[in-house]
Amino acid sequence: MAGKVLKIGIGILGGEILHTLARAGVDEIIVGCRDEETGRQKATQVAMGAAAQGLYPDISYRKIDLNDVEGTARVLGELEPDMVFNSADFHPFWRFHTDLPRDVARKLGEGGPVGYSLALPFRLLLPYRLMKAVKASGIDAHVLITNDPCEIVNPMLAGAGMAPTTGIGDFAHIVEPIRRVVSAKTGVHVRDVKVYLVADFATYHLLRRNVAPPESTYYLKVIAGDRIVTDEWKPIEILFAAVEESRSRGRKGPIADQHYTASIAVGDMMAILNDTGEIRHCPGPAGLQGGYPVRLDANGAEVFLPEEITLEEAVKMNAEAQRREGIEKVSRDGTVVFTGEAVRIMDDEMSWDLKSFNVRDCEKVAEDLGQAYGSLVERYRDKPKSLEL
Repeated sequence: MAGKVLKIGIGILGGEILHTLARAGVDEIIVGCRDEETGRQKATQVAMGAAAQGLYPDISYRKIDLNDVEGTARVLGELEPDMVFNSADFHPFWRFHTDLPRDVARKLGEGGPVGYSLALPFRLLLPYRLMKAVKASGIDAHVLITNDPCEIVNPMLAGAGMAPTTGIGDFAHIVEPIRRVVSAKTGVHVRDVKVYLVADFATYHLLRRNVAPPESTYYLKVIAGDRIVTDEWKPIEILFAAVEESRSRGRKGPIADQHYTASIAVGDMMAILNDTGEIRHCPGPAGLQGGYPVRLDANGAEVFLPEEITLEEAVKMNAEAQRREGIEKVSRDGTVVFTGEAVRIMDDEMSWDLKSFNVRDCEKVAEDLGQAYGSLVERYRDKPKSLEL
């Protein structure tokens, strides 16, 4: 039976995760957020929803403000959770599209040459403060985060000796569609389809635009029963079929389903809490750059690669993919270096000339970026916004 989970963040995704988690078999859930009234309401709502299905985990609220590292560390020490899961985010991915016109949002957001670069200081901020608090508290707990891009956030945190257990989401969204299309093609039940995928979310962005990524940026092996399907069906064809499977009628892009994302997150959480040893896909496991197949159990997240590929080769694939979205490299000391093209575009659009920064400087960098970004938003205040979510 699973233990005690501290869930921080109760936004759209965070709320879905709470509802899904309350039905997954955990013993105790602590809902953590800054606003007491909202937090208590959410805890009550989740408890009533679970009870309506005859499920009664212990669900309570605790005030947590990740900006207060000392206070967060104190609460962590008092609670001693088995797992901490964070989805609180300072600058969600959709902000570019609600703040800026479409052409500017596309130029500065994910899926383009700037890619992760501009949002990274914002999205690193709360995980950095959380991990500082975890370290200060002295607790022995698994920490999982959804803060995109985990493929870069986690290795930067690792450079400061503060890597979370793993990240959640991103390319994991395509694993179930892969299993479904392979099951349909082979007649093997979906439960008997195994997927081993090495890929960064930058590669997924290409696939969603029907652009074939370079073979040097990903690795896919699929086994259905005792058949190695990728020996018979080209990996790129499987990937495109899976992207098509994930599309919904009337939408241009694949399904952006928060409940599905929450199900992935809770599936990963329960694999660790219940020590199942399942092979799943996670971004940034144990502070590694990119996304990997991992074995999830009580020890955490261990990269689990087929014998045909080495860890060094897998890391190299992910790093190459990230260069297409603004990340030149992530050094072992937690320093990120942006590509020249990303730096040029950010400077041209918002006079933001940042070539690199270390994880320990993220608070000052995020503060400076906030001023530059605020000026950019103000410039386009009266222009139609992208709203391309």
